[in-house]
Amino acid sequence: MPTSQLTMPIDRPASSGETPRGGWLTRLLRNRRQGYRKVRPHQARRLIADGATVIDVREPAHWRAGHIEGSVNIPLTRILARRGEIPQGAVVTVCRSGPRSARAAELLAAHGYAAYNLRGGLREWDYAGYPLTDASGEPGFVA
Repeated sequence: MPTSQLTMPIDRPASSGETPRGGWLTRLLRNRRQGYRKVRPHQARRLIADGATVIDVREPAHWRAGHIEGSVNIPLTRILARRGEIPQGAVVTVCRSGPRSARAAELLAAHGYAAYNLRGGLREWDYAGYPLTDASGEPGFVA
């Protein structure tokens, strides 16, 4: 390899007019097909008001402590096995802080659902001042 190529920055475009490639992580994230959209709490409330199903992917004990009213508890490890219980249409996935529900949204989107992930999870929902309900119908908390 000529010395001039060894000193070139990695992100420098090729002379053929190609766009910069970036590092391996940039390429991986750019090419990853999520298939779902991230939504803020106020956007999730609109989706829910329009009939979206809320899927809480936390473990049952956490769901019992506090959840969005009307949400269905399907732990992430069971999401594909129980997808027959999820009606077609818009689905909003939630967890405590967002990563688990993002994975669930990705899986559901891959199976044809219009999937949305609550960005920041129930912590963000609670911070926005929206209510949580426990298993007995009383005010809940994020566990």
